[in-house]
Amino acid sequence: MHDNLTALGASKKPVTVVLKNGASYRAAIGAVGDHQIVLSAPYQKEAFDVLIPIDEIAAVEVRAREP
Repeated sequence: MHDNLTALGASKKPVTVVLKNGASYRAAIGAVGDHQIVLSAPYQKEAFDVLIPIDEIAAVEVRAREP
């Protein structure tokens, strides 16, 4: 998971991170640490960043193709 999050962060594409509790955040990955990630400017909360423990992530959704 850590390697995939790092690669997605380098691509600067927006992702949707789905947590084990059902919450989801759409944002760009700002930084990836050993045990957590920072999501920058999440959708509809652009003034905030979100710190998420990696073990709480259930899924990461990425748009592979642009329409």
